[in-house]
Amino acid sequence: MPHSDYDYVPYESYSFAQTHIAHLELMGQMFGMNCADARKCRVLELGGASGGNLIPMAAEFPNSEFVCVDLSSVQIEEGARHAADLNLANISFLALSILDIPGSIGEFDYILCHGVYSWVPEEVREKIFAIARDLLSPEGIALVSYNTLPGWGLARCVRDMMRYHTSGTTDPVDRVRQSREFVSFVQKFQASTRSPWTETVGAEATRIAGARDSYVFHEFLEDSNHPIYFSEFMQRAHEFGLQYLGDSQINFMFLENQPRLIAERLAPLGTEHIEQYSDFLHNRRFRFTLLVREGRALARAIDPAKVDLLYLRSLLVPDSRVPPNLERPGRNFRGPEDMNYSTVDFTSTAVLSTLADLAALPVTPEQVVEEVAERYRISDRAAILQSVRTTAIRLFMYGQMQLYLHPPGYVGRCSERPEALRTARYQAGFRSLVTNGRHEMVALQPIERIALPLLDGTRTLQFLTDSVIARVRNSGLVLQREGVPISDAAELEREVAAHCATAIQAFAAQALLVA
Repeated sequence: MPHSDYDYVPYESYSFAQTHIAHLELMGQMFGMNCADARKCRVLELGGASGGNLIPMAAEFPNSEFVCVDLSSVQIEEGARHAADLNLANISFLALSILDIPGSIGEFDYILCHGVYSWVPEEVREKIFAIARDLLSPEGIALVSYNTLPGWGLARCVRDMMRYHTSGTTDPVDRVRQSREFVSFVQKFQASTRSPWTETVGAEATRIAGARDSYVFHEFLEDSNHPIYFSEFMQRAHEFGLQYLGDSQINFMFLENQPRLIAERLAPLGTEHIEQYSDFLHNRRFRFTLLVREGRALARAIDPAKVDLLYLRSLLVPDSRVPPNLERPGRNFRGPEDMNYSTVDFTSTAVLSTLADLAALPVTPEQVVEEVAERYRISDRAAILQSVRTTAIRLFMYGQMQLYLHPPGYVGRCSERPEALRTARYQAGFRSLVTNGRHEMVALQPIERIALPLLDGTRTLQFLTDSVIARVRNSGLVLQREGVPISDAAELEREVAAHCATAIQAFAAQALLVA
């Protein structure tokens, strides 16, 4: 029989790029640690559900050991089944309360606790810190995510409102339905007014409308949800002999991302004080905090020369595709979330333009230097390398450059007989969200879900297209063009073939192909 709300309403188990152990290893290296190689380490995830976050890592790093702990036996059994289907011998699943994790489980190089801390009672929150203190290896890193104040302050009022409205209902699914209806009703009632409260309700109503039932239930309706100030969180961490390494989303730490006057005012403060004031200024509501053992010396100034051993992938694209030249050396580049970045000198413009062209796959600084030298006939390779270093670090801190310690496990182009990531092929068999080679979630359309599992490296593109056409026919999937169902058989074949060609090329851009 189900023994918890997490059995009745399982929390959907996905991958989160911010928690990937290779990223944690990189963060540790950046701040002067000598972390365990992600390709050969031990990893523990607390509240790991059915392994949606750990299983892709276990498949990627077969020489590492992974342990997934969750209170829900339903989730644990599902995760063990997925691991068995994928023949993963390096991951184990334990149906345990966090309170019951024994010390005999051993040390871990990385401990992950995403989406748990704010949603459990005080004794469990203390145990999370105790596990990090007792089970982290000397150079280990623990990641703990949690709801933060002040960002969650007004949202907490919406949660209270939803819980009050559904207090007479015990069925979790019905509580979610009633909550959605009630928040929508409140939003409509306030439509003619404007105030901070109406804006809060509107923002949360939009969030709830687009969220899955599991998120709505566990975020807004569970008994436990304890947002906390970063400073309070770190006070507790220090009590357990832990110190702050950084935020997994490093751009939130970077003072240059603040307006100049604010950056100047915060600069004299210590790292943790800067982080707390930043939360005040930006009304932050969620954090991915990285913890290490107290006393471990950390280097806060990142040495640009560290870039030489990394792989780079820029998220910026130039506004103009006209090649830069010495007469007009500067360019404007655009990135996610309306990021704008401008260059003024010819070399840095050439570096960023080249990285934009090579963005399908992370590349080494040496590759960038050679490509820039050849494309733009710049003979001073030392100057190019220096530009690569400073640009990479600056954009990494802006959140517009992805850095990797290890070579990519995917390819950037489609071959004649394409092969997709094994875990993604498997996931496409039972859901529309799959994990790519960057540990990101990729949403698949119906035809893509049919096509992806067929990409096993043995089929030509034409054979794949024919196979998808046959499966679409047999599945009864209805395709539409401009809202009108396609009924003609020949027209349907042409439509499916066009979808396939586009989809398979997209898989390469989405880091889903390995060959």
